[in-house]
Amino acid sequence: MTTSSEPVAYESVNLSVWRALRHLRRARILDVGCGTGALGRRLTEAGNHVVGLTHNPAEQAIAATRLAEVHLVDLDEPERVADLVDLTSFDAVVLASVLEHLVDPVRALHALQPAFDHGAYAYVSLPNIACWYVRFGLLAGRFTPRDDGILDRTHLHHYTYSTGRQMLAEGGLTVDWVDVTPSFSVWVYSTFLKKAASEPERPRDERADFAFYERRVYPAERVVALAWKRMFATEILYAARRGGSPVPRPPKGP
Repeated sequence: MTTSSEPVAYESVNLSVWRALRHLRRARILDVGCGTGALGRRLTEAGNHVVGLTHNPAEQAIAATRLAEVHLVDLDEPERVADLVDLTSFDAVVLASVLEHLVDPVRALHALQPAFDHGAYAYVSLPNIACWYVRFGLLAGRFTPRDDGILDRTHLHHYTYSTGRQMLAEGGLTVDWVDVTPSFSVWVYSTFLKKAASEPERPRDERADFAFYERRVYPAERVVALAWKRMFATEILYAARRGGSPVPRPPKGP
């Protein structure tokens, strides 16, 4: 387990996950690895009941002001989740940028099986190690860990579009469709603009620069990234299930 001195790491909203879930109303959603609850806050404001799980006490303190419940748990011991929440009560389980941090991601998926057996859909986002800027770095002989992004130094596993699907299949899930987080602005922002971003003291999804990106840039970039997911996606979102009917696609919109 981490200590309370650990810095808050995950404040941002994963836009591909938000796009997949933003149409939900009155749903019970389990956000596994909820960070500070930035995504959960949007889902809560849309009228859903969001329960968060995090390993970080500092994140829990913030997320608790945004979500219905937030539980502190070491996700490398995923069987403990069933002691904290009723897994059979959820309509959706979100695992956004979390499985790559765990010692045994498949074990975590198996521990969540009661939710999937009762019809909960899984929305799993994984970083794409085959993204173009990682490939170019390898051509130049560089594979340098960073504080965040695809090469986050805390990642214990790396996935491509195909190996991500294979890992989910090992966890008993069938992928119905995928979406992407495009890479172009993410690379520019993290490489050149992050330190100089406007309003750095505000939550990322409330900042003017993020709002402009979400409304104006992300939709166009997403179209390009979908055309060649293996190369141009920085993250892949897998919409998956264990049985039953396929995961509904979100309504079309900006």
